[in-house]
Amino acid sequence: MTSQRLTHTATAALCAALLAGCASGPAYERPAVDMPAAFSELPGWTLARPDPAGPKGDWWLDFHDPLLDELEPQAAVSNQNVRAAYANYQKATAAIQAARAALFPTLGINASASRQRAAAGGVSTGPTTSKSAAAAVSWSPDLWGQVRDSVQQSQALAQVSAATLANATLSAQIALATAVVELRVADENA
Repeated sequence: MTSQRLTHTATAALCAALLAGCASGPAYERPAVDMPAAFSELPGWTLARPDPAGPKGDWWLDFHDPLLDELEPQAAVSNQNVRAAYANYQKATAAIQAARAALFPTLGINASASRQRAAAGGVSTGPTTSKSAAAAVSWSPDLWGQVRDSVQQSQALAQVSAATLANATLSAQIALATAVVELRVADENA
């Protein structure tokens, strides 16, 4: 094989490898799951049909209970599980910003100054002042899509954290509403 032919082959292989590296990860596609056409319920069970016009948000107002109306807003801010879920949500949204920051250039600036007086052979010399300053700019283009993929991953994790926060909030509200209803029933039976 001639040296020119070897050079062309090596160049073609290198170009193919570089172009393959430019490809980002494949777009996510939800996997197909075989589901039965219908599920059978045990006798006595009925299919739940959520009311699209039903209450959203402050759902406990439909109970018309002043104690519940007073306590429910506090459940979302006082419950430790809700607070932990909120902290995780804030962390996830901050991770999105951190991931996006990698798309842009960074600038670093540093400055320092010092002043000292030295003695040489018992004789004091005049003060010496030294100053320094430095600046650095760096940027890495996202040629391989790694930063974009990181941003998408951070966004997906933030969506999970938001759903976890909503679930924790609803769970705390339901637990409080159940306790208040049980208290009302106990008061009536006493």
